[in-house]
Parts: sequence; C-alpha cells; structure tokens
Amino acid sequence: MVHTYKIIGSLESLLSYLKDAETGVRGYFVVNDPVSGTIQQQFKRMDSVFSDVRVLTVSSTGQQKSLDTLNRLNSAKAWIL
Repeated sequence: MVHTYKIIGSLESLLSYLKDAETGVRGYFVVNDPVSGTIQQQFKRMDSVFSDVRVLTVSSTGQQKSLDTLNRLNSAKAWIL
C-alpha cells in the first residue's frame, strides 16, 4: 500500500511541474517574459520524477507503457523552448 502512495505522490508532483511549465510557457509567449530558465528547471524536475516513477513501476508492463506515452507527450512540449 505504501508503494502505491509513493507512485501517486510522484505522479501528483509530475502534474504540478507540468502545470508550472505550461504556465511559464504561456507567460513567455504572451508577454515575452524570458523565464525559459525556470521553465527548463520544471522540465528537468519532470525528468527526475519520470525516472522515479519508472523505478517504482518496474514490475508493471502496463504502467511502464503508460509512462512511456506520458513521457513522449511531455517531451513533445519541450521542443518549443
């Protein structure tokens, strides 16, 4: 049960970092605010959490596939910076 809560907590962190990065990107484009360093930090944090969740879900092929899809979609957003 503790294992499940670790995964849920990590995914909640990931979602928070993703929202922060998206907000930063919108701000960058709307007001040309050069905060791309902060946005890049969010993407680095997300990479770290992806790695943590990958380790936590190593025994579940389905979760690993879902994580791969999520990571691929997230990586597609990073190209704009």
